[in-house]
Amino acid sequence: MSEKIAFIADSCADLPKEIQEKENVFVLPVIVSVEGKEYLDGVEISAETVYHQQSQGGLPTTSLPTGAMVEKVFTSVLEKGYEKAVLFTMSSAISGTWNLCRLLCEDCKQLECLVFDSKMASLAEGALLVELMEEVEAGAVDWEGIPARLMELQKNTFPYFGIDTLEFLQKNGRIGKATAFAGNLLNVMPILSFDENGVITPVEKVRGRKK
Repeated sequence: MSEKIAFIADSCADLPKEIQEKENVFVLPVIVSVEGKEYLDGVEISAETVYHQQSQGGLPTTSLPTGAMVEKVFTSVLEKGYEKAVLFTMSSAISGTWNLCRLLCEDCKQLECLVFDSKMASLAEGALLVELMEEVEAGAVDWEGIPARLMELQKNTFPYFGIDTLEFLQKNGRIGKATAFAGNLLNVMPILSFDENGVITPVEKVRGRKK
């Protein structure tokens, strides 16, 4: 029989709806700011809305959850009878969510919580949660074995992603204006990944999406 363990992820894990609706899964929304207004990601604003804002020239930004939001999730976990939880966050190299959750977890004495820095984001982060959850539910991994199994899963997960335009990286200060202009002019799409420290790193550059 599998142990009663809760699984928590920040909303950047992009968990499928059917996973989010499972009784032992809890989502911690990050904050999305659009035109001076703040929204809870996945609750008050959707990814489609964010993409639309970008296409209209807007520049949505994200920030980590508040301490009260993290504590609210912990309370929900405890109210459902869980005493152990694994909390997945996006890479600590691009967000302070991991450190915030780690500190608050230490203060929550009722909940034994492992806060795991995925060193990734989006679907890769979510894939780690889903794989571990399935193994725990199947009885293949117990609580004591989770840290080692997570490190193994992380080591063998290789996310790659591309972006259609360099415009928003330039607006956020990730690259220079001249580089963005040249890249967009030449229709260059960088292929990105995360290095061993969770830093977004260019892997390759291709022309357009066909390749």
